[in-house]
Amino acid sequence: MQFRLDESYVERRITTIFLDGRPVDAVGSARIRENSTLALSAAMPGLAGAILRRGGALAPLRTNMPCEDGEGEALERDGVITVKLFNLLTPELAPGFLRRGILLTAADAEVFFRQRSEAFWNGCREIFLDGEPVEAAALTGEGWAPPEDPVPLSVDLGEV
Repeated sequence: MQFRLDESYVERRITTIFLDGRPVDAVGSARIRENSTLALSAAMPGLAGAILRRGGALAPLRTNMPCEDGEGEALERDGVITVKLFNLLTPELAPGFLRRGILLTAADAEVFFRQRSEAFWNGCREIFLDGEPVEAAALTGEGWAPPEDPVPLSVDLGEV
């Protein structure tokens, strides 16, 4: 995976994967395209979790077809996708995503930063906006960038 996740972590911990709203059973055969949405989750409880679990015994009970698109040539290039992290994966994976960098609109960034606790800000070692260091106080206000502008952001939270 391009997310620099260890294969054993993906196999052991990420039990439910959706690509553009469709379940993925075989990680290697699903093709992510420009503007795709990838949702990752650890084990979910109950019958729904058992049915949605990647490669689970109850997977055949799904009403929609899994997202398997291994046909054709695999293209490797940079692109933009939406990644959604659920349940236990959020605290485990979000710091790494933030450290490597994410892209979001300035409006979404402003909402995100306004909702962070003092503990979050105290844990930030470095914040980079479009590759340049920035003070945290500059991000908690409004109007530091046009609302719909894409903002490349990386945050080093230190040891989490």
